[in-house]
Amino acid sequence: MFKGPKIYHNPRCRKSREALNYLNECGYSVEIIKYFETKLTSKDISKLLNKINLKPIEITRKNEIIWKKKFSKMN
Repeated sequence: MFKGPKIYHNPRCRKSREALNYLNECGYSVEIIKYFETKLTSKDISKLLNKINLKPIEITRKNEIIWKKKFSKMN
């Protein structure tokens, strides 16, 4: 049986809200995981990265202040 898409959602994020609206408009039954309320474990994150075949650095938001202050010189 087909399971609908799962979205790791931040209601305060415009892009997350837009993605959820798009999926709903397309008629999908969406499983919503509010990741600020339901924390992801490192194992959860590893599984997701394996599914999308990306490395952590490839999904890092490099325009965030914390990245610029602490990590930007590492690259």
